[in-house]
Amino acid sequence: MTRQAGESHDQLVKEGEALHRAGRYFDALASFGQALQQDPGEPGTLLAIGTCRHDLGRFREAVAAYSEALELDPGFGPAYNNRGNAYLELGLYEECALDYLRALELMPSPELYAALATALQALGRLEDAKLCCERALALDSGCAEAHCNLAQLLLLEGEYRRGWREFEWRWRKRGFSSPARGFARPLWGGSSFAGQTLLLHAEQGFGDAIQFARYLPLAAALGGRVVVECHRELVSLFSRIEGVAAVLPFGAPLPPFDLHAPFMTLPLLFDTTLDAIPGREPYLSADPVRAGCWQERLEPFTGLKVGVVWTGSSNHKNDRERSLPFAALAPLWSVPARFFSLQMGEANRSFGECQALNRHDLTRHIVDFDDTAAFVSQLDLVLSVDTAVAHLAAALGKPVFLMTAKAPDWRWLLERSDSPWYPSLRVFRQSGQGDWAELVARVKSALLPLAVEPGEPPFQAGASSTLLRGLPASRGENTEAARQLLRQALELNERGRLAEAEGCLRRARELCPKDLLAAKCLGLFLAETRRFTEAAELYREFLQGAPDTPEILLCLGEALQPLERFDEAELCLAKAARLAPGDAEAAYRLGILLHLKNEPERALAHFLRSDALAPGNPKTLLNIGIVRQSLGMAREAQPFFEQALVVDPGYALARWNLAQVQLVQGDFARGLANSEARFLKSGPVPAKYGGLRRWQGEPLGGRRLLVWAEQAFGDVIQFARYLPLLARQGGEVHFDCGFESLLGLTRGMEGVSSVFAGERKGFEADFQVPLLSLPGLMGTRLETIPARVPYLEAPPESVSRWFDLMRPWGGVRVGLVWAGRREPDPNRSASLAALAPLAAVPGVTFFSLQFGEEARELERAPEGMRIVDLTPSIGEFADTAAAMRQLDLVISIDTASAHLAGALGVPTWVLLPFAPDWRWLLEREDSPWYPTATLFRQRRRGDWDEVAGRVGERLRVLADSRTAGRQG
Repeated sequence: MTRQAGESHDQLVKEGEALHRAGRYFDALASFGQALQQDPGEPGTLLAIGTCRHDLGRFREAVAAYSEALELDPGFGPAYNNRGNAYLELGLYEECALDYLRALELMPSPELYAALATALQALGRLEDAKLCCERALALDSGCAEAHCNLAQLLLLEGEYRRGWREFEWRWRKRGFSSPARGFARPLWGGSSFAGQTLLLHAEQGFGDAIQFARYLPLAAALGGRVVVECHRELVSLFSRIEGVAAVLPFGAPLPPFDLHAPFMTLPLLFDTTLDAIPGREPYLSADPVRAGCWQERLEPFTGLKVGVVWTGSSNHKNDRERSLPFAALAPLWSVPARFFSLQMGEANRSFGECQALNRHDLTRHIVDFDDTAAFVSQLDLVLSVDTAVAHLAAALGKPVFLMTAKAPDWRWLLERSDSPWYPSLRVFRQSGQGDWAELVARVKSALLPLAVEPGEPPFQAGASSTLLRGLPASRGENTEAARQLLRQALELNERGRLAEAEGCLRRARELCPKDLLAAKCLGLFLAETRRFTEAAELYREFLQGAPDTPEILLCLGEALQPLERFDEAELCLAKAARLAPGDAEAAYRLGILLHLKNEPERALAHFLRSDALAPGNPKTLLNIGIVRQSLGMAREAQPFFEQALVVDPGYALARWNLAQVQLVQGDFARGLANSEARFLKSGPVPAKYGGLRRWQGEPLGGRRLLVWAEQAFGDVIQFARYLPLLARQGGEVHFDCGFESLLGLTRGMEGVSSVFAGERKGFEADFQVPLLSLPGLMGTRLETIPARVPYLEAPPESVSRWFDLMRPWGGVRVGLVWAGRREPDPNRSASLAALAPLAAVPGVTFFSLQFGEEARELERAPEGMRIVDLTPSIGEFADTAAAMRQLDLVISIDTASAHLAGALGVPTWVLLPFAPDWRWLLEREDSPWYPTATLFRQRRRGDWDEVAGRVGERLRVLADSRTAGRQG
């Protein structure tokens, strides 16, 4: 390297270090990258690159940089240390521990021993972890990290007296989540304070505050006045704790006080041991008024009521271990209980996207923890991971099933299934690290006995009740006795005495094990109470003696579908259809299954056969239309929906599907009118603000109109364009945007008086109207769509921040989104691999805006694709909008990102499936909703490769034109 090149290299490194210290990690990464190009063999630069990637949350990329540094210098201790840190973030504890050990050999330090203790604790090697803490303290008795890790280990093992003393080192630990309070008044020592005021202040998270609020009555009992400072969301809840004089939110002016103490020092002050934990009785209570409201909301729901929380805050240092994927809960849905989401935030979308009769989302009514407490007070049980809701429910005395990782938080101790902190809480621990499946299976087994009790109100009785009416005569031993038991079961079922009804059904089956009706009734009862596995086993048992019984084959096929055993179900239903070729119902059910399997051509053949065998059934006509529509035959589908409505004019689901095909053909006048059936169809769109008068399009004249969002993010973004138009008509417009993540984006809209997220009871307005009803009420036609963009904009401060973040990246900047949620259309998503032709376009940098499980595909990005993941820096849609403002183009499948880019007026290429959603219309390449959008449609069903090829060609033209423009 020449002297000049060396100076340039050193200057780039210094700039990178300064940018890194300033928190400008993208810029720092660019500087270090240029320095590495000048001196590719420099381990220190690779270390710096890895550190930037780590700070951006790109831990696997950080590991790659550290590993490359270690290939150049195997004795480079800081690289082992930093790689260990990255492995720790990834949950690769074995690899982490090995790297820390190697780093200790090269550069022993107390901090490294403390870090190794963290990895060993995660691996369950507690004695080794304690030994590391002791070694760290031998080197430096003031090492706060070692003291804190030792505190966690001691508390985990129940050594509370020493553990609480060590825990006081938390204030000196780097990065501790709660800052030490610099009050002029002294710390309280735990003695009587008669005639004085004691300030007790919460620390860390909601769960910590709730757990240690049990000490507040004990402190108050020592005399004087107790004032509490805590999170704003807990103020109302804590204000009812015995002995508390006042509760103030963080940031509020504090009254004069004489002494103070943090919440989590109270166990030390009260000499808490494992055998002497206070607050064994419920120490929190629900607000009676709010509890009454929740009682009314839950009154229609019968059976065991279970609240569910599956993930905690992503900001928690151990969230990866304590949270589980929503899909892991799937086995629980077959338990005959009502499940209610208590999950707040974006994670709750998963619950709402999976429609089921026994899952209910009422979280829109939750404002703070007082609402959650009132909700929980009306439930029978709460099932939760280690998060604040578990603490809240247990502090209320509600039964709690807590699901914990194999290496749990200290407060749940080791091995035991109970909790000395909460008598009503039962702990379910992973048997192996990350093994949620086995844990959920145990939870299911524990729930089942609670779900069916004598006298329990019934679930919706369906097929079994119909079947038992008018029982036919039958011959055979014990037949009449069995029939009597079946009649008795029907009566008990209708009176809600499910356990007794099941007993009668089982006795009838024992009396006549070969009787078709007894087997069918018991199987349908099991299926109605969502015990599909038991139902399937019963049907299989019957079929062993009578394998060619079409009715039982149909029942078995139905029972296997909720278990997602679709291939087995198809074999059963196909055999039933062969055995009963004249049975329209068998053909219909086989069509339903094939449609679920995403095999529309085969499904259509069976629906048409069913219609030929029993013409005019509106359900069959509806499904013929749905399948034709999914095959891109919207015009051919329309007559079937219309015919279904001729047979049954009140068939809301047929009317809603008719609206979809009318709209996709541009018939807005009729389509928008028919789309109002969305509130009446099965699986309806939930209505809000029923106490307010519905706006029907009359002049507003200064009156107050509340517009409320419905359905998904894309719908809110697309139709928010109508809000300024309402304001221009003289209305005072208020907007319930439905999602907190949309607040920053929609608050600045022209003419909108207020924006909030979530239904507000008692909101005063002259009218209310659903957002998606506005196009119809305002007379929108294809040629009059209000298409002026932008009608949404990112906050200026966000745009400025993203301008700085994106500055290092040159060339054509292209945002990329390749997948959306599976519902309502699994065919709309592509894969990142399918977009490989885009990687071959030179001069393009791609920026991933992809969230969810599909974002993991970045680890296997197509070869040559230069792609940067922006999502770690994105918190809400306002951030996404600000990032899009720095892009030349957004390429997206049909998801909210496409709508957002279009609403911002950013050039957008939308990749559409063969049968698109109605808003993209048919055949055209432009969109009347978004002037800057270009549509790329599949020419063959499921063929994303051909679409990607066309997009790649168009992108090459764009990149070449930009290059030519710069050269010119």
